[in-house]
Amino acid sequence: MVANIEKLAPFRWKAFQCLIIAGENDNETRKRDARKFLVTGEQWKTFCDRHKHLPCYVPEDNDSMATSYLLLDEYMRFMDKGEGMMTTSGPILDVGVPKAMEQIVWEKKSFVERGVIYDWGRADMKPAKELSCGTRLNMEELEF
Repeated sequence: MVANIEKLAPFRWKAFQCLIIAGENDNETRKRDARKFLVTGEQWKTFCDRHKHLPCYVPEDNDSMATSYLLLDEYMRFMDKGEGMMTTSGPILDVGVPKAMEQIVWEKKSFVERGVIYDWGRADMKPAKELSCGTRLNMEELEF
């Protein structure tokens, strides 16, 4: 796997430990049963140790994921995937972002610690021309 990742040379390669969320992916009655993807702490550590030398590698364990993401559902509600059952805030279009943020657990410290504040630009990318809707694509990068 390492040789393939090195050949692809991604800017970032995020690897996620499987996070079980009560009421969402925790048993066979759910749309997605994630239990078959669970790995032990030792298996996760082994995987991380095997890939940590790759500059693009960004591992995210369950503790990092549970409270450091701001996720919106289709109703524009923040989803709290912390301990126990997943909960949601009021819709941000109705209650506003500050109020919705008060209704969930989100840890800014964990967010920052997982290294999410970074420069999205790549030094090896050529300037791209502006396309419709503010999209900036380097079309040469998409050619096969």
